[in-house]
Amino acid sequence: MAAVHYKFKSSKDYKSLVIEGPSISVADLKLTIVESMHLKRRTNFILLVFDAQTNEANSDSSSRAYQCFGGFMDGRMSTRDRAPHAGYICRRCNISGHFIWDCPTNGDPNYDIKKLKPPTGIPKSMLMTTSDGSYALTGGVVAALKPDE
Repeated sequence: MAAVHYKFKSSKDYKSLVIEGPSISVADLKLTIVESMHLKRRTNFILLVFDAQTNEANSDSSSRAYQCFGGFMDGRMSTRDRAPHAGYICRRCNISGHFIWDCPTNGDPNYDIKKLKPPTGIPKSMLMTTSDGSYALTGGVVAALKPDE
């Protein structure tokens, strides 16, 4: 009897899976792991297989995992494939139809959301108005702390 050692990314320890013969296909390995972990087959997730030594993903389901294979699994929920509900508006570009992580403006510095906070407890004499400050004053003016002189 041969064994395949595996672990999920969030797990600390490896688990062993006894297999018949010297190897098992990756598709059968995924199915056996799902059954041994008592996961529901209809749960919407993607199970990725990585080689523990090379850290390469094994995406080919027809390839084989040999005995004493050390690998780790990455179970990712595939919820990003669904469309947002009718009332959802992206906070980055204020357009509906996509989630914020799928926004076409990601990586565009013109759409970066600058979080301004009120200068609570800081006297106005210690603030100076700038265009790239981090404090919001009354009237829509942006300020930053004055450097020590």
